[in-house]
Amino acid sequence: MVGPGRVLDTERYFLICPNVLGGCMGTTGPQEIDPASGEPWALSFPVITIRDMVRAQKLLIEHLGIERPSKRLRDAVAWEAVLRVEGDRIVVRDGTELV
Repeated sequence: MVGPGRVLDTERYFLICPNVLGGCMGTTGPQEIDPASGEPWALSFPVITIRDMVRAQKLLIEHLGIERPSKRLRDAVAWEAVLRVEGDRIVVRDGTELV
């Protein structure tokens, strides 16, 4: 599905797969140590909203200089409603499987 000559042709499109803000792989999340207490953040970890995640994605896209991003369907409504950003295409994504 992803690669040269496939549906998501990496010779035609630049694919970006940012991690989820607050997730367990690549960003600070509830399992990390709170420097103030020396214990995991757990339930005291700040609440992260879809709006926060979309804002982080927008900062990444701006940093990369992308002017008209495509969006995942799951985030597309938040992109449109929260940030008023239009894209050219929407890629439907659910979990780790591309449809």
